[in-house]
Amino acid sequence: MERKITLSILLIIITFIVCLVLNFPDALMGDTPTIRNLIITFVFVAIWIFFFFIVSRNKNQAVMKFFLLFWLVTLFFAVLTALANGEIIDATWATAFIALLITPWYGIELLTDDFLITAIIISIISVLFLFAAGLSLVKSRSI
Repeated sequence: MERKITLSILLIIITFIVCLVLNFPDALMGDTPTIRNLIITFVFVAIWIFFFFIVSRNKNQAVMKFFLLFWLVTLFFAVLTALANGEIIDATWATAFIALLITPWYGIELLTDDFLITAIIISIISVLFLFAAGLSLVKSRSI
């Protein structure tokens, strides 16, 4: 059981780094997203879902708290990105964090053609993952 948890954490870290590295050049240069970027984003989400189910099944609260924290931070920076894109606030201090956490999602922009909508979609997905992680933590405590 511990081996599955360790492997799933390793898988998610490797996936995050690979998706970041593969999407970063296009995102950095402001290139139009491609099908390749979209596939990278879908793989990123699919592996997170797989990771969630493995951790939920094993009822590992420590790893689920990591999951919850990661999606909370992602939600914060996605909302910050949306607010900055709408010129509501200045978030230049967060550029490095935004680049780190939002770049794996670059493929979504192929479907939207608008970074504000992309940030909103990332925020919604983050809320869904947060809700799932919170519910899983509550269920595992009550069992």
